[in-house]
Amino acid sequence: MSKTVDGHNDFMMIYNPGEISRATSYSLDITLDNGETATFGPYDTKEELLAKIEPYCEQQVKQGNMTQQEAEEILNRYN
Repeated sequence: MSKTVDGHNDFMMIYNPGEISRATSYSLDITLDNGETATFGPYDTKEELLAKIEPYCEQQVKQGNMTQQEAEEILNRYN
């Protein structure tokens, strides 16, 4: 398949649509009230991401850096 670039005929883009892969990855940055940021991912699946953020959230709740409600809101995004 080919196409002109920005309407100019002297430039051509050529590609094979079968060679294009669509990758989906899951990542998350969590910033606590104290400014500490934790970065998770990228992971191939939501389940992989959840497996990493769940223990982190539990630890932060125990340490008082995050409320149980905040942890549940984060985890519910990926359940």
